[in-house]
Amino acid sequence: MSTGEEQEQGRGKYRIGTVAQLTGLTADTIRMWERRYATVSPLRSEGGTRLYGDEEVTRLQLMRALTETGDPIGAIAKLPTPTLRDRLARLADLSGYGATGAPASTASAAVIRVAILDTTLPEQMRVNPADLGPLEMVASAADVSTLGERIGRDGADVLVANLALLGPQPVEVLQRCREFCGVRFVLVLYDWATRRQLARLASAGARLLRGPIHVAALRQTISDLWMLGEAERRTEPAESSLPPPPVARGALPIPARRFDDAQIARLRELPSVVACECPNHLAGLIASLLAFERYSESCESRTPEDSALHSLLHRGTAEARATMEHLLVRVCEQDGIKW
Repeated sequence: MSTGEEQEQGRGKYRIGTVAQLTGLTADTIRMWERRYATVSPLRSEGGTRLYGDEEVTRLQLMRALTETGDPIGAIAKLPTPTLRDRLARLADLSGYGATGAPASTASAAVIRVAILDTTLPEQMRVNPADLGPLEMVASAADVSTLGERIGRDGADVLVANLALLGPQPVEVLQRCREFCGVRFVLVLYDWATRRQLARLASAGARLLRGPIHVAALRQTISDLWMLGEAERRTEPAESSLPPPPVARGALPIPARRFDDAQIARLRELPSVVACECPNHLAGLIASLLAFERYSESCESRTPEDSALHSLLHRGTAEARATMEHLLVRVCEQDGIKW
């Protein structure tokens, strides 16, 4: 990496792939929002690559959350970031996490327990405790082992970790910290880092923030994370409305196929005495289900949650395919079709 690129990276500029990981938006959506609605204005490298800063990441996170509550992107694209925060806080009934960031505005907010892996940030936070708003520092240390001992069984809601203290394998160490802290959110502070490091941390679910940082900026970033998480939790469907997870049905085998590919291909073309061509249509539906069944079985899974979802999709599609196969058998018997 050239010196210019290192300086650029040090100012907190992320490529679009990292921004997609940080915001949950696809790269195509980010480009489209930028081109059509001017939602953000990233810098450009000498080679024309988009480079986004922390402010752009925050705006995109807020706009994504608002569009998921029903706001059209065209209606909110030009709103200032503080207005986006206040709008999301009102929609999610989280008035304590509004735009101002002042301690008085967070009086009604729940306490957010923060664990700190850093040497200087705890001292900054002790200077004026009133500036912390809803944040409560429950443990701090300069190394991972000590932080684990100090945090105890009560855990924390947010982990703030200095990248320099995470060692040569920061993603792996961060995952261990996340587990023993029991946190919902992870915020990584860095002064200098390669784009590869930042991309890996974003893929691991960490929010990135370039240091050094003032307590007010830390408070606002953590409040944003908390508000976005609460808004997502409050607007997602109730778990009871979802199909049972595949783990509960793991002992059941995937339904066996009743037709092979060649039989399905023939049934899609065979003439039928049934006027509506039901055998042909059913065979086509089964072919589509088989294609998705194979796709979901081989889909890449980066986390246990991904794996569980793909197992659910695979099994559910296989069961739908088995149902359609049963109907096709019935139609073929009625129509005298040999397969």
